[in-house]
Amino acid sequence: MNLHAFLVSLVLCAAAASQVVTYHDQSAAAHQTQFTALSGQGYRLSQLSVAGGLSAPRYSAIWEQASGPAWVSMHNLTPAQYVTQRSTWLGQGYRPKLITAAGTGANAVIATVFVADGQSFADYLGITETTFVSHCNTQRANGRRPASVDIYGDNVNPLYSVVFEPNSDDTVWGYVIDADPTEFTETFNAFYEADARIAALGMSEDQRYVSVWHDDRVGAWAARSNYTTSGWQTQVNTLTTLGYSPLVLASGGTGASLRFAGAFAQYRTPRSRVFTSTGLSRSEFAAFHSYLTNHVQTTGARNASIAIAKNGRLVYARGYTWGESGTAITQPTSLFRIASVSKVPTAMAIQKLVGNGALSLSSRPATLLGVSGNTNWGNVTLQQCIEYTSGLPRDFNHLGAAQFANPVGWTLPVTLPQAVNWTAAQSALFTAGNFGNYCNTSFLVAGRVVEHVTGMPLQTWLQSNVYGPLGITRMRIAAGLPGNLQPDELRGYTTSLGLYPSVFYTDQRRKAAQWSGNPQLANASGGLAASTVDSVRLLAGVFGLGADWITHASIQQSSMLARHTVAPFPIGVDGLDQVTPGAFSWQTLANGVHAYNKSGTLSDASTRVIWRSDGTAIAVYVNKGDAWADGTTLNQLADAVTNWPNDDLFPTYGLPSFPRRPALTSVNVAVLQNVTNTPFVVTGERLDTVTAVNLGSQVILNTTTANWHLGWFRVLSPTQLEVYPPQGLAPASMGLSVSNTVGTSSGLFVAIQGTSGSVAVAAPPTVTPVQAFRVYCGSGPLPALSFGVLTISTSNTPSVAPGVVSLGIGAQFTDLLVTDFQLFDPTSRSAWWQLPALPWPGIWVQTAAIDFGSVSPLPLPTSQPRQVLRQ
Repeated sequence: MNLHAFLVSLVLCAAAASQVVTYHDQSAAAHQTQFTALSGQGYRLSQLSVAGGLSAPRYSAIWEQASGPAWVSMHNLTPAQYVTQRSTWLGQGYRPKLITAAGTGANAVIATVFVADGQSFADYLGITETTFVSHCNTQRANGRRPASVDIYGDNVNPLYSVVFEPNSDDTVWGYVIDADPTEFTETFNAFYEADARIAALGMSEDQRYVSVWHDDRVGAWAARSNYTTSGWQTQVNTLTTLGYSPLVLASGGTGASLRFAGAFAQYRTPRSRVFTSTGLSRSEFAAFHSYLTNHVQTTGARNASIAIAKNGRLVYARGYTWGESGTAITQPTSLFRIASVSKVPTAMAIQKLVGNGALSLSSRPATLLGVSGNTNWGNVTLQQCIEYTSGLPRDFNHLGAAQFANPVGWTLPVTLPQAVNWTAAQSALFTAGNFGNYCNTSFLVAGRVVEHVTGMPLQTWLQSNVYGPLGITRMRIAAGLPGNLQPDELRGYTTSLGLYPSVFYTDQRRKAAQWSGNPQLANASGGLAASTVDSVRLLAGVFGLGADWITHASIQQSSMLARHTVAPFPIGVDGLDQVTPGAFSWQTLANGVHAYNKSGTLSDASTRVIWRSDGTAIAVYVNKGDAWADGTTLNQLADAVTNWPNDDLFPTYGLPSFPRRPALTSVNVAVLQNVTNTPFVVTGERLDTVTAVNLGSQVILNTTTANWHLGWFRVLSPTQLEVYPPQGLAPASMGLSVSNTVGTSSGLFVAIQGTSGSVAVAAPPTVTPVQAFRVYCGSGPLPALSFGVLTISTSNTPSVAPGVVSLGIGAQFTDLLVTDFQLFDPTSRSAWWQLPALPWPGIWVQTAAIDFGSVSPLPLPTSQPRQVLRQ
């Protein structure tokens, strides 16, 4: 590099970021000159790279003008000299910050920076690749991350240098070793689409790369690799002019083979995170809000959501964001990868088909699918598949365990039938039904059974038969690649950055963990995306509507929640002992409530749903691995809620309130006379939606006193209803239920009895001017073959004939009409008279009765008077 180009580099970098200076391909003398000048101006070395070897080293550096602890730097050291300098400076309170190395054998050259910052550290020089990997794993467990990495030596025996520093802000990090620039480009592409960026970089003389990646944000950034001296200068000129600052720099090679790589970023330090919450804040759930607010920040998750439903109503829904500028803001309807929570809809599909008669829980997938395999495979039932007792291998992995080879030579991606065939050929973990052990392949098989029986893709069938009837439209198979993400679907983030062979491509190109799997293949076991709102909608709609079931009959609801206890499989940590045929595990809480739990995990997802027997549904989704909301805590918080809201937030999020039939809880008086103006007063829920009352074999439709004798009802409130029974019913015990447009409530038992205590009269309290009506009389204690007579008056002044009759109406018989005698019905012991429309504003009616078979029927027994008003 000539002096002119070097000066241009300094000027351009100063224009782009006045506190940053960079240069590359400089001799030891030129580097020393710049060191003297820049350190004297308050600049510090943030990146240092040496290439070539001790005989002809070439230095590249990034300097940043910033304050900080005392520091020193040395270059042109042999490995032995480095060890001496390290010992000297450690004794003076300094520790290694940067180590860069080049060359091999006696030509190896070391340059370094020591800093007196008092931080704990671990540094290594001249270690093998195996040892480097081991130290990365150990130091990660110790809470440290690499701050400096490099490769030197030859291509047969590469050696590594690394400095570990405290990971004080818990930044997610990972490392990759690439054999050449092509592999490094693949690494860059994979991590770039996973929102990770280069934090440290080293390059050997033959262009082997070691890179460290961080999941933090430095604004827009760009990486470049495999550039010559002049080519790198062009990149520096272009990117700094665009406002990018040099951030990471590495070099390797000698002479014409000297190459450069690095990264440029909008900001030099990671951006701070900001906390945001969306959704309706409710004081009843303040404890949930506090828990989730703390949870996202302590786990480092960027997005989380919670939804809670109670008795079929959405009562709480919030979205939480803890992210840098540009992070998607979480809404209650944002979609997360839900991992193994996907198993719950699969179990629902199986149970729905059982209810339809298309399947039986005892059906064998081997028989249904016509797939042969080992003996255990042939005996596995559908119930064992969805209850974790199948003995099938836990996971589908045709790729092999360690080498990620493709031994069967399949074209990727694998199809579901291929996966089932592979599963059937594997050795059983145990005999089906003997133990409980977590299993993904058994749900893969169950999903395939649904598709085989229905002739439809699993999720298409679920949308038509389960999601759709519940009003759910957003649940779907998660995006397998970032280009397929929809606007409402959130990205996921991992706890450790790494690359894995993609199952999407036959060449098995490497992808970041969150983009290396195939959600389509795993849609029955772990491949769905959903919001918390839709998830509690699913739980509430299938389990929480009682008799208002929309998708599953009560027998299938009970089956899915049947609590079984099995012996946990003794190998591994995922043995299950409390299982259900609904994909749940279960526990009994201290208050006697049964809690049904399903959690899910992927590298970038931690999910949990809980259905409780008290009608509570909870879903908490987090888009980061190993960040589950604690199930015990969620249940305790639910137990502590004392005032559950009565409104329904489902319509707020585009979902109608569930259509519900009314429910009856009690009746204030369980016995009425068959001639009466007194109603049954019943209490319950949704009584304001009642359209009919069912009393024994009678259906009461009237809501006014027109045809009152046929029975009528009046709504007092959503929780209280008056039921006036039909007049003259035969005494009996009977059921009382109510109906609306959705269906009929469960029943209460009431009784109708005769008027055995005294003669009774019943009439409508009001009539219209043109309304004819009936008046009923009950015989009271009189025997069979007795008669009743009706008296009518506009006056409530008494009429008394001593020893004959005493009436409360009629003005001493001057204003009194008397009807004919009516024989009491022998069964109901009642009689009635049809009266025409009233010509007066109102009348009084009273009945008297006579037993013609009695030797002394007088004085006549009478009822109490009753008034009828014309409206």
